[in-house]
Amino acid sequence: MPHSGMMAIQWAENIWGEPLTLFNSLYLMVVTVSTVGYGDITPQSVQGRMIIIAIIIAALYVIPLQISALADAFILRRGNLEIYVYFF
Repeated sequence: MPHSGMMAIQWAENIWGEPLTLFNSLYLMVVTVSTVGYGDITPQSVQGRMIIIAIIIAALYVIPLQISALADAFILRRGNLEIYVYFF
């Protein structure tokens, strides 16, 4: 997800807002998804902000599912069961 998010925000900002470097796009994605939100690099265009909103919503959906699947696999593995649970 970070790669496509980086490309999308870099594309939107280069067209409609203030151009971002590849490193600044990566930094923005890491700060956004980790919910740190320093605010030093922010999207300037409406399109860039819409992409960030979509990335935040996707992260709020995907990350808990992955943590749940990891916890289920750990619990099942610990109980010596040969059943693995996959959500995707």
